[in-house]
Amino acid sequence: MRVAVLAERLSALLDEVVRRLGDGAVEAGEPAVDTEPLSTPVEQEFRVGTMGLGWDIESRAIVVELLAVSEQEVDESMVLDDTEEGPDAVRVFLSLVQARAFATRAERVLSAGRRPCPL
Repeated sequence: MRVAVLAERLSALLDEVVRRLGDGAVEAGEPAVDTEPLSTPVEQEFRVGTMGLGWDIESRAIVVELLAVSEQEVDESMVLDDTEEGPDAVRVFLSLVQARAFATRAERVLSAGRRPCPL
């Protein structure tokens, strides 16, 4: 379910970036189509609780932020800070081509009717 939401929101963000910045925002070239299965076994580093998407104007990249599930209230100043006290987190920068390729593959996998990911 999270992959479906991420792919949907990522596609919407990509469409908005292109709408605002024009086709020149997209790099030339076609993304490589990845149809290989995931390497297994998949070992979870942490369980994602909160996902955030954004556009980084300086790097001209989509930013995906994933924060671990936490039962404690999280101090926002520590989120994605490089300290041990904050929640487990990851921040990924994707070019528009990479982000579109991810969204396309996610939609293709989901429409194939495979079991939902246990992670």
